[in-house]
Amino acid sequence: MLLLTILLSMVLKWTLPDPIKNTEMRKEFWLRKTHPAELYDFVIGGDSRTYRGISPNELSETWDHSLHGMNCGYSSIGLSTDYLDYLAESTKPKGTILLAVTPHSLTAEAVKNEFFNEHKNTKRFDLFKGLYLSRYLKYTAPYKVTEVLDHLTGNTAADRYFETFYPDQGWAKSYRIPEDTVVALEIYEGLFSRYQVSDSVQMDLFEKVTELTTKGYTLYAFRIPTMRSMIQLEDSRSGFKEIEFQQMFDKAGGTWLDIDPSLYHTYDGSHLHYESAIRLSRDLGTLLKNIR
Repeated sequence: MLLLTILLSMVLKWTLPDPIKNTEMRKEFWLRKTHPAELYDFVIGGDSRTYRGISPNELSETWDHSLHGMNCGYSSIGLSTDYLDYLAESTKPKGTILLAVTPHSLTAEAVKNEFFNEHKNTKRFDLFKGLYLSRYLKYTAPYKVTEVLDHLTGNTAADRYFETFYPDQGWAKSYRIPEDTVVALEIYEGLFSRYQVSDSVQMDLFEKVTELTTKGYTLYAFRIPTMRSMIQLEDSRSGFKEIEFQQMFDKAGGTWLDIDPSLYHTYDGSHLHYESAIRLSRDLGTLLKNIR
């Protein structure tokens, strides 16, 4: 019976597509970027628009092939001083830190960084499992019964979200079928009705930028592209003043990068479709190459 069960499991694995949500791969993805085994030439910081929006490998392709980077973006991250310290600690001395700014990442709510701290404070056994075992256990990730039935019957869900994790980059390729460019607008309108961009969060950020540039790090920042109507919502409801932020960031010792959001496409009104994420990554690399 045990042998039959093993054989049946192997057959299912060979015939079924990968699980839609591979929990083991997800664990490896978050823990490898949170607890890096090496220091990187450059790191990229920001929220979910960042971890789904920039591939370090594609960026290096047009910037400098010799550079090795990591996307250190997290869901709902805030650009707090402790988060910037983590970015610096993950970077080689005098390395480069890229900050993908969103208005939400500058709110007092975001800098609580609950999702980031959850992985930063992972217990020792769970950390060992995530860093060293999940890369193997991901091949045995369980399926939902509905996934198996859908595959066998040829049915497909009307609304599907796809996310492919790349733990060695910290980037996740994502898209949604069908696309819905309104759903995120409703969410952010609700968020900014409850809290706004914080002056103290921004001032702490600028002080940290000055500290890190004094230590020899190179810091760049840019507003990561999203849908035009989302930008209009953020500018009118969040309290974010982009030109003032840009001036203060440059004054603190960093360099602001101008990115044209009209060149890229979102699938939910907030996050870039993976094809646009690849394009942004390569465009960003070209921009950095021309600066140096």
